[in-house]
Amino acid sequence: MDQQGLKDLRIVIIDESDVIKKALTGALAKSEGCHVVGIAGKPDEGLQLVIGEQPHVVLMDISSPEPRVELLRNIRKVDQAVIVIVFTADSCSKMRTACRQAGAAFYLIKWQVRDLLDLLRLVRRLT
Repeated sequence: MDQQGLKDLRIVIIDESDVIKKALTGALAKSEGCHVVGIAGKPDEGLQLVIGEQPHVVLMDISSPEPRVELLRNIRKVDQAVIVIVFTADSCSKMRTACRQAGAAFYLIKWQVRDLLDLLRLVRRLT
């Protein structure tokens, strides 16, 4: 907790891109109250991190649509409380709808990094 009584967000990143994982980790390291507790590149690794680390937030992008939606469903099966943010380059409205129906709380396009950091600050205040 910080001086305002806000607890730190425990965050798991699931993304196939090493570049994105590194960029997110760096950006979150500079954001007060955000702590990356696990990083995975594959859906099954990510699910194991969610089970083991019990994060407040999962930031995820799996480029193939079916594994993305299946991972969301599996995360929901093991943790109803975690906030899942799909952070992707895929702006397809059908995929956005499918992800929301499968359990994503938010769906952001990857160039919206400032929006992601603002969203995490809001989540932190609400948890």
